Amino acid sequence: MRAMALLALIVGFGSEPVRAKTSVENTPENNRQLVRRLYEECINPNKLELLARFVSDEYVGPRGDKGPSAYAATVTSLRQGFPDVRFSVEDVVAEGDRVAIRWKWLGTHTGTFNGIPASARPVRNEGIVIYQIKAGKIARNWLQVDRLGVLQQIGLIPNDVTRLTMSSAMREARHLGVFIDRPAQEVYDFVSKPENIPQWATGLGGSIQKVKGEWIADSPMGKVKIRMAKKNSLGVLDHVVVLATGETIANPMRVVPMGTGSEISFTLLRRPEMTDEKFSQDAQWVEKDLNILKGLLEKQGGIP
Repeated sequence: MRAMALLALIVGFGSEPVRAKTSVENTPENNRQLVRRLYEECINPNKLELLARFVSDEYVGPRGDKGPSAYAATVTSLRQGFPDVRFSVEDVVAEGDRVAIRWKWLGTHTGTFNGIPASARPVRNEGIVIYQIKAGKIARNWLQVDRLGVLQQIGLIPNDVTRLTMSSAMREARHLGVFIDRPAQEVYDFVSKPENIPQWATGLGGSIQKVKGEWIADSPMGKVKIRMAKKNSLGVLDHVVVLATGETIANPMRVVPMGTGSEISFTLLRRPEMTDEKFSQDAQWVEKDLNILKGLLEKQGGIP
């Protein structure tokens, strides 16, 4: 009996108690499967509530926020612009605590993406991500993606980037103006009312109506929304034209007193895709419309 006790003492001396494993073993194969499952079970089906299974509380997002919610914010931003986005994981390589993947995604730009209105255009993109895995969850990642390609596909930047010369990148502008023999306040009161646009702005069509708080006009470019600057005492008549594609065109416009009359000016901004011929045609159109406005307001000496 004493021998048995002595044996137990010898065997047990210095040994550690056996503990159950509480985390997934960090092997390259386990890490590889974790990342694949992230896309298959969470991102593609848009089940972001499952992110806590894949992303560590230590994870730091691009804006400095932490945890699964930080990762979710990036995915949500993309899905807001491309609600039908779907990823295809093309390659996965794992070594140590790192997993590198190459993916492609397809989506349709039917929502606002980083402030860019919907273009309804199909988009495909490719990227490479390196994930760092700790205790069975994603703790960090590094992303390389074709952002330029996305902007080109949604029409924000021309495909031929050599056309982005210094002048076009700085938005070449042409200032057009006309003297109107009427007081500036009178001119402002007439032009600032969207319902008067069809009487002088032929470039914006022949009819306009207010629909659900938005002014909608029929134009040579199709139906467009017109948003005027808020009422002000500075003669600012700026307005934005929103095309059916979602593209916005800014139109700076001012009226200033000049003696007993006034000077109204319009700044025509050259869009990146505009040829010299098209820019000149638009300038001629604006000049024609300003002269129509002049004749309209000077006719019979007042507002029609």
